[in-house]
Amino acid sequence: MDNHAPHPVVQLEKVSKRYHPGAPDVLREVSLSLPHGTLNFICGPSGVGKSTLLHIAGLMDRPTRGSVSFLGKPVIHESPDATCRLRIAGVGFMFQFHYLLESLTVRENILLPRWMKDGVVDCGFRGDTLVASLGLQALLDRYPYELSGGEQQRTALARALINKPRLLIADEPTGNLDHSNALALMDLVRQSVQEYGVTALVATHNRELISAGDTVIELQDGAIRDAHVVA
Repeated sequence: MDNHAPHPVVQLEKVSKRYHPGAPDVLREVSLSLPHGTLNFICGPSGVGKSTLLHIAGLMDRPTRGSVSFLGKPVIHESPDATCRLRIAGVGFMFQFHYLLESLTVRENILLPRWMKDGVVDCGFRGDTLVASLGLQALLDRYPYELSGGEQQRTALARALINKPRLLIADEPTGNLDHSNALALMDLVRQSVQEYGVTALVATHNRELISAGDTVIELQDGAIRDAHVVA
């Protein structure tokens, strides 16, 4: 991945979001540019718009006002089908709850986005590099209910990365993990940014994690209060 590409992975310009007519804006004129190969954290208390910002940056939702570009291409006027194809090919997702399918093995869960993208599941499994880097080699034939919380989230991270996305969206991915597993998972996200060149946007309440990042974006009342480089 070329970290010196001319366009940011995702760029938001004066994005606002209102879910119902007459309701207040959940996001207020948020402008944000995420360079290639960076780990970026969104912080702030509950209800300030972190998840809404993630959904818009990850092409899961559209803003009420403002523009969104992905790899330099405006997507605000794309059809829902075109946006969906772009999202499947270019964005990986992790959430607080792993959302693994209990009827599928770890291997099948990881390969599910590949099937959604290409219609096939046997694609060389992206080699063994991804699985090995996340310590999942011995777990591929197990089912989610046989895994620990940390193993489930590592599987969710592998699933998010299997299509070689340009953008990784993570919404409180350590929220259900204990302290040691939370730090270990964030180390793996940092490692993925470095090894695969993915750009990550992570929402968290855990400020102990942000030292692993490149930038921190502070939200307050739906607006960016501060954005700074991690020292």
